[in-house]
Amino acid sequence: MSTYRTRTWHVVVACVILGTLTLVDPVAAQERGPADTGVSPLVEAVAAMGFTLVAGGLLVKFARDFTEGFIDTMVENAVSSFLIGLMLSMALGFLVLLSPSLGILPAIPFLIALLVFTPMGYLTVGGLVADSWGGSLLVGVVIAGLATTIPVIGPAGGFVISATSVGAFLVSLWGSGS
Repeated sequence: MSTYRTRTWHVVVACVILGTLTLVDPVAAQERGPADTGVSPLVEAVAAMGFTLVAGGLLVKFARDFTEGFIDTMVENAVSSFLIGLMLSMALGFLVLLSPSLGILPAIPFLIALLVFTPMGYLTVGGLVADSWGGSLLVGVVIAGLATTIPVIGPAGGFVISATSVGAFLVSLWGSGS
């Protein structure tokens, strides 16, 4: 068996194991905390995994060149992309808090960017592990599920991936001169 095929099987087995762990309810000692949405952790994980699967699959199928360029930008400029995404998140947070008359209106473009670029961030992280688009998407889907179910570390990792992906988009925009 070739090295590529062996590595693919390792990725599939790891994704099945991590996916199974995603679907297991947390133990009683792990409380959901004050940000409890009232939605079951299982439903949150399945929704995150499903959205990442659909959005990532559409990006791979219909915008492969853009996705490849984005992934290259995100990997090459990871630190600067994260810092830009973090500063943008903080600026929008302050803007929303300081201007109650505007409400959440200034954050709407940022939220739309999150819907598009977060699955691309998960796809990028999956690409660091897998060699193919399918493997990258599979790993990204599992990571999206884990980000919703693992207390504290999951949301923190999801935020880092989201902020880095939005920052990478801005870096690629500035780099292209648009």
